Amino acid sequence: MSLWFHFMNKTAYSKTLALLMAAGMLLSGCILDTVNETDNDGLAPDVEIDLGPVEIITTDGCDNLNPLHCMLPFPSNAFLTADTSTETGYKVNYASNTLPSSGTTSNVEILDLNRFDGFSPSTQIMTAFTTVPNLTGVANQHSIA
Repeated sequence: MSLWFHFMNKTAYSKTLALLMAAGMLLSGCILDTVNETDNDGLAPDVEIDLGPVEIITTDGCDNLNPLHCMLPFPSNAFLTADTSTETGYKVNYASNTLPSSGTTSNVEILDLNRFDGFSPSTQIMTAFTTVPNLTGVANQHSIA
């Protein structure tokens, strides 16, 4: 009988202690509702800055996310259009000025690309940067962990 009493007493004590600790943590954030203005001594006051409108340069037929190249990043939903006749509900839609010039013509049109219902999920993601990014610690084909 004493072992059962000891077990029940220990369990009740543990539950009571757990409830008191939980209540203490919950109530600790609710003690003060006033703001002490002296806590901000030495800090700069909040200043509202009017930055004005942001100009976004857009080119029809381009993604407009990366200003270095019209088609970057690739692949992009910017080159898809809704099409209920396809299984994916989309169709590739390159404009005549999307693809870069070949050197002999100003625009390259590959109309066969516009018949696809999207991009392959195994397509490599591509983009460009103005400077070489620091790729220390970034996963690559040799170390993805």
